[in-house]
Amino acid sequence: YRPSFLFYLVCTPCTPMFITLYNKKGTLLTGSYLNSNGQSEVSSLFRVEHINDNCVTLRVLYKDNNNYIASNSFINVNLGCICAIQCIEDAVVSNL
Repeated sequence: YRPSFLFYLVCTPCTPMFITLYNKKGTLLTGSYLNSNGQSEVSSLFRVEHINDNCVTLRVLYKDNNNYIASNSFINVNLGCICAIQCIEDAVVSNL
């Protein structure tokens, strides 16, 4: 199977499921975003926005107090570079 097919089976685009990803070296994938105070931070929580062949577009999410917030930051990832996907939970994102 192509990685995108397996990824699609696990994480359908635009679902409330949050994921974390690990690269082939076992390192947790992170993305930068600006928090509500305009400060740059890093998160390892993502939401699948789009799957296109062997690439996926992910929205960076972060937790503020007990609320999940969708940032305006996105990353594109080649699924051939990913070795593990961890589905975190279904939750409500307050600003989507």
